[in-house]
Amino acid sequence: MRYIFVLLMLFALPLSASFLPLDYEVDLKSLPQGEPNMTKAEFDELIRDVSEKHKAIVSEHGGRLSIAGRWNEEKPNARATQMFGMWRIEITGGLARRPELSQDGFTLILCHELGHHLGGFAFAPLAPVPIPVPTPGIDVWAAVEGQSDYYATHVCPERVWGEEKAKNAEFRRTASQEVRSLCDSVWQDADRQNLCYRTLVATESMIATMATLMKRDMPSFSTPDPAEVDKTSPKHPDVQCRMDTSLQGALCTLDFDDSVIPGKKVSSGPDSVDAEKEAYQYTCSRSDNYTIGIRPRCWYKNRL
Repeated sequence: MRYIFVLLMLFALPLSASFLPLDYEVDLKSLPQGEPNMTKAEFDELIRDVSEKHKAIVSEHGGRLSIAGRWNEEKPNARATQMFGMWRIEITGGLARRPELSQDGFTLILCHELGHHLGGFAFAPLAPVPIPVPTPGIDVWAAVEGQSDYYATHVCPERVWGEEKAKNAEFRRTASQEVRSLCDSVWQDADRQNLCYRTLVATESMIATMATLMKRDMPSFSTPDPAEVDKTSPKHPDVQCRMDTSLQGALCTLDFDDSVIPGKKVSSGPDSVDAEKEAYQYTCSRSDNYTIGIRPRCWYKNRL
């Protein structure tokens, strides 16, 4: 009887994490129309590139990475799932074909989904109540939405674009003065500045796509969300908050260690203060006297 209960729980658990809320509805015909910024061949190649650059990292953590492109699916979204050693990402052509989305913006969305798998603390709970019996292959694994946004700009661009120095340098000429000033405020090395420019230009595209789909006004780097949560939120933050988080990730100069998923394996549990302390080794924080690159209070509540 208890195993029947487990099976029912498995079907009930929120075992996926998505770029946009899974239950959101959008009338595609009411959205602005335009030419996509990628072909199916480019869509497939971008997915292949991100996958190849992360397979070894996922394997080191005991998983098998699979990124599936659903080019013919019209509903725009992406999601991450994890069960029984398969770390999966799915992304739709309906999202990739949005005219607001550049190829780099598309890559950042893949990075967001990788962030659910690799970003670490803070974690989203699998279920509102504990599962009463052992369930092999089921564990707390998904970083909350805000943490995944942060990982997408803090860690992933170096892995995907770090060696593309000539292409990154092109953004020194094309990025806005605001973007260049923000990046130059923390990065002194020209290569890191260029990578930061590229990351923030991609962020603008990603956020513009999100704002259009969610029917929100386009936010700005210069108008941060003033909200402050009472506790860290597992939900999708508002669009301005997500832009703030992406900005701060790009401005965090603290190195990340790919061999660690911060907080996941601490003995006191992934929601513990010890897990949060471990995460602070790889995340800019006020506790370590950082003033830039900090996860925003509009979704994150510091307990230390």
